[in-house]
Amino acid sequence: MKKFKISPIIDKNFNINLVIKNIFQLKNINEIKICFSLIYSIKSLKNAKIVNQIGRYYEITPLIKSDLKLNEKFIIKINLKNNKNKFINLSSGPEGIFCLNKFNKKINLDVDNLKFLENFKSKKYPKIINKKSDMPIIPYPNNFKLIDKQINCVHGFDIRNKKIKSTLNKVKLIIDSSKYFKINKNGIKLTYKKIKADKENYKILINDNVIEIQSSTNTGIFYALISILQILIINNHYLKKGYIEDYPRFSWRGMHLDCARQYYPIKKIKSLLNLMSLYKMNRLHLHLTDNEAWRINLKSFPNLAKDLSFRGYEKLVPPTYGSGFGPRGGFYRKKELKDLIQYSKKLSIEIIPEIDIPSHSWALVNHIEKLQEKEDQSWNNYKGTYKNNTLNPGIAFTWKFIKKVFKEVSEIFPHNIIHIGFDEIPKNSWTKSPAVKKIMKKNKINNISDVKNYFVRRVQNILYLHNKKIGIWNEGIDNNNSEKIINNDCLVFAWQNEQVAVKAIKKGFKVILCPAQKCYFDMAYNSSPEDRGLVWAGTTETKQVFEWEPINNNLKRKIDKIYGIQGQLWSETITNINFMDIMINPRLLALSEVAWSKSNKRNWNNFKSSLKKNMKITKKIGWDNHKF
Repeated sequence: MKKFKISPIIDKNFNINLVIKNIFQLKNINEIKICFSLIYSIKSLKNAKIVNQIGRYYEITPLIKSDLKLNEKFIIKINLKNNKNKFINLSSGPEGIFCLNKFNKKINLDVDNLKFLENFKSKKYPKIINKKSDMPIIPYPNNFKLIDKQINCVHGFDIRNKKIKSTLNKVKLIIDSSKYFKINKNGIKLTYKKIKADKENYKILINDNVIEIQSSTNTGIFYALISILQILIINNHYLKKGYIEDYPRFSWRGMHLDCARQYYPIKKIKSLLNLMSLYKMNRLHLHLTDNEAWRINLKSFPNLAKDLSFRGYEKLVPPTYGSGFGPRGGFYRKKELKDLIQYSKKLSIEIIPEIDIPSHSWALVNHIEKLQEKEDQSWNNYKGTYKNNTLNPGIAFTWKFIKKVFKEVSEIFPHNIIHIGFDEIPKNSWTKSPAVKKIMKKNKINNISDVKNYFVRRVQNILYLHNKKIGIWNEGIDNNNSEKIINNDCLVFAWQNEQVAVKAIKKGFKVILCPAQKCYFDMAYNSSPEDRGLVWAGTTETKQVFEWEPINNNLKRKIDKIYGIQGQLWSETITNINFMDIMINPRLLALSEVAWSKSNKRNWNNFKSSLKKNMKITKKIGWDNHKF
């Protein structure tokens, strides 16, 4: 029997009102604990006190002197440390609410959906006018010439080339293409000619009775077939005569998925790979570890995944980011990851793993005692209030751990880059560590900044043993003399702003452009309270992604150092797996256009019309989408 109801309501001042209503003989309300997680930290409370906090997971107790009568209400007011704009939306409220009695046993309760006291206006989008387009393909081809005469492909194709047949089987992994690529000996001939070209380039020649694909590799064939398929679906089996000659602007066209804050089943990750391949994206960056989870199962440390992949009240990791009482989560076995890698290979996508160190390691450090230095009095306080979330480079076991972990990770993932994070190290990390002071003395290191360089270079050398290079977030090269200590084959992911990319390039590093203002798909699309996401980097509509020009005047002279661009989905706000769809789609398609097509080819009105048509394709492969 449910004892009471909690209704979370947000007012115009960004305050949360937790309305508690007694619906069935609730007694001793001052002894219960209301548990939940938040995206923003609590600044102050009224009518309650915090009895426990880890990260942004809270346990609070009501301050009430007497029991509530039946249907009587009691309100707890929560003032948040919010952003400057007093921004509120569906991600702002408490998530995963549950209650415990004084014996820490779960109490049955009703929880209402989040409501707003004010009648906020939702975002309205203009009606999209379908425009006739010679080229509805996304991303837009770099060179083509088509005439008005069309050929009808409804009866199918005469396909005898083995490479085309085998590549079509890969296309069928993504979408049921049999309706559009029917095999018919009396159909239009679909042939292949090998040419000298870069591996992702392709050319399609469309004549009355023959369509010829030209490329140097299977990847080129794959992209050509994807382009043909898009046109056949949108134009109802018709193709215009002429040619399409296409090639990518950037070699790295990536998408990042935070699998640590939320667990995504392999099936869902394959679904993302399908979406990426349809729009010629070729790198998937998997963020596998963080403060809140360790998602990869390793032989050398089997208990990490077992103990740190599920969150909940009775688990080692608290129920952050909407986990609720739990348990909630999961991990990836080697067999699953190898299957995923093989699947991605068929779709011409490479997978880059990330093991985030030395910071973002709260669960790890607090789980393995050998990674802790009791004498360290440094104040390791991450902005999300995680204390002691950073590996200590002065502890011998730290390096034993890193060696074993990266040996296994290197064996699983064939890509030559492994991302090691190295972002958001708490300011005062290691400053009062006796172990770190010893290595500083031994290695003639004068300051903590150089300790960071020492850490990166040592991990770099470990990965060299396995023929791997490192990727790091841009903070990793912010230290003094980093360019003198860290080898410049380190790939820098510039997420903060354009200036950090310029800085990295000046230091001699190659760069992946992924600025939060354009590429963070966890940002809200707009200021509507009905939307989801964060806004610390601003709001990011699909149009803003589409109109982003990554190579501006500051970067033009260093174009050879720009390796590519990448979208990022951090998962703090993805408290339901279905939210993933609307945060990524259609922004990923806009980013694919930026990554592939020349800037002078991009036109928002034309793209918007093509985007509307392509949403039918994304729906066919099971993807929902946000409005645009």
